[in-house]
Amino acid sequence: MKLFSSRLLFFHSVKLIILLIVYVSCDGDKPLPIVGTPCASPEVLVNGSPSPDILDMVTGGKSSSFTSIEEILFVGQLNPSDEKRICKIKCMKGVWVGPMCSSKPGSDVFEHPTFKECQLKPRSNELVITHNVSQIVLDQVQTFTDQSIIKVRCNDVGLYKFNGFSELQCIKGIWDHPLPKCEETTMHTNFSLDSPPSIVYSVTSGDIGITDSGELLVTPGTVLHLDCLFSRTNGDPEWTWTMAQRQYPTGWAVSEDSRNWKYHIECPPIDSSDPNRIMIVDGRKMHSQARFSCVEGYFLVGFDDIVCTPNGYWSHPLPNCQGNYTIECPPLSTEDPYLKMSTYNRTFGSRVYFSCPNGYRLNGLSSISCFKNNTWSNEIPQCEENTCPIPSTPSNGRLLDIGHYRTGDYVQYFCNSGYIMIGDGLSICLENGTWSKPTPICKASCEFPGEPTNGYLIPTKFHYNIGETISIVCKPDYRLQGSTILTCNSDGHWSVPLPFCKPAYPVI
Repeated sequence: MKLFSSRLLFFHSVKLIILLIVYVSCDGDKPLPIVGTPCASPEVLVNGSPSPDILDMVTGGKSSSFTSIEEILFVGQLNPSDEKRICKIKCMKGVWVGPMCSSKPGSDVFEHPTFKECQLKPRSNELVITHNVSQIVLDQVQTFTDQSIIKVRCNDVGLYKFNGFSELQCIKGIWDHPLPKCEETTMHTNFSLDSPPSIVYSVTSGDIGITDSGELLVTPGTVLHLDCLFSRTNGDPEWTWTMAQRQYPTGWAVSEDSRNWKYHIECPPIDSSDPNRIMIVDGRKMHSQARFSCVEGYFLVGFDDIVCTPNGYWSHPLPNCQGNYTIECPPLSTEDPYLKMSTYNRTFGSRVYFSCPNGYRLNGLSSISCFKNNTWSNEIPQCEENTCPIPSTPSNGRLLDIGHYRTGDYVQYFCNSGYIMIGDGLSICLENGTWSKPTPICKASCEFPGEPTNGYLIPTKFHYNIGETISIVCKPDYRLQGSTILTCNSDGHWSVPLPFCKPAYPVI
C-alpha cells in the first residue's frame, strides 16, 4: 500500500523523520521476528514520488529488517496549512494498515484521517478568509480536512455589511454554515435608501486592530471616531451598541469651515404632527430648505418651499393640507354601444370598470381611476369584435367556410379521393380568438375495394394504409381468377383490379 494515499504530506521535503520503530520483542540486542505473516518494505512517497533514500533510512537498507517491525511512527500533516501531528502505520497479517494520526496535535488518541474534505472555491475579493491565523488566497479551489475551522470577514470593515457567520467548521465534507456575503453600503451605491449605511472609523490617538472575524480591537485609552455616512435629508440615523453600561456621544459632523463660527443660525423645528402633510427638510441651518406636499385627496394651502433665513426664522409660515372640497373627474362618455361600465361615480379615488359582451374583447385597460388633479388615469377602452385567424387548407384536401371568422363561425375540412382525414373535420371560432380544433391532416390511403363474388377479403376495413396488403379467398367449390394479393400503392390505388371467383366445376 502507499503510505500517504490519504493526502498525508511530509513536513520535510527531502526526508521522512522516523520517530520510533516498534519491535515485537527482543532477544538481547536482536529483535525477534513477527509471529505470523510479516510485512514487506512499505512504499514511501514524498510529494507523490518514491524516495529510495528515505526507504533506506527506514529499513536500514535491508528489507528483511521489517520481519520484526510492528509499528512505525512519524510526523505528518493532513494539509499544507494544518499543524504537524504524530502518525503511524501498523503491520497486521502481512499488510501495512494506516496511516492513523492523532486526533489533534499533542493527543494520544489515534484515528484514521479519511473524513471527507470540504472545499472552498474562488470568490470575490470582498471576503477575507483565514485558517490557523494564516490568510487564504482563493485563486483556486482549496480543500480542508474534517474539523477544520476558518474565519471570515469583509475586506473593508465598515464599507460592507457582513451577512452570515464569521466562523465556519468542516464537518464530514460539509461546512456547518453557508459562506457569508458582503453587502455593499451607501458609499458603493451612491447613497441609495435601499443600502445599509457605510461606517468609516478613524483613530486620533492610540491603536486598533482587526480580528479574523472582522471585529475592531481597541487598546485602552484610544480615541476612536465612527462616522455613519448617511444622507441627512433622510432623517437622523439611530446608533446602537452592545455595552449597556456606557453611553457614547452622537451627532451630525460639523464641516471644518463652520467650526470656528462665533454664531450659529438655526431655525426652529418644523411641526410634523399633520399626517396629511409630506415634507422633506435638509436641516435647520441658515439657507436650509424645507419642501412640502400633501397626500392624495388634500391640497396645499401656503408655500410649498420655505428657507431658513439669517434671522433664525423660516421665510414663510408652515403650509397646511386641506381636504374639505370634492374632487371630481369629468363625465365619461363613449359612442361604443358594446362597452359596459360598472359605476358612474366620478369623485376622487373612484374606480370605473369596463367589460364587453361575448364575441368582443376589450382594447385598453379594464379599469381607470379618478386622480386628485380632476383627471382620469387612462383613456376609455373600446370593444372590438373577436375574430379568428384565416384557417389553413390541409394538404391534399379542401376547406369549406363562409368568408368571415367571427365568434361562433365554423369551417369544415375535406380530404381528396385516396386520402383519409386524421383529426376533426369541423372547427369553431372561440371567444378568445382561437379555433377549437387544429387543421387536420389528409393521409394517403386506399378505400375498401369491395368483395369479390363468391369470395371475401382478409382483412376487411374501410381504409387501408399505404403498403398494406389484402388477401382474396374464394368460397368452397370456387377458384380464384386473378391475383390473390392486392397492395395499396402510394397514390392511393390498388396494385391490381379486384379478381373474381368462378365455379371450380362446369355448371351442368
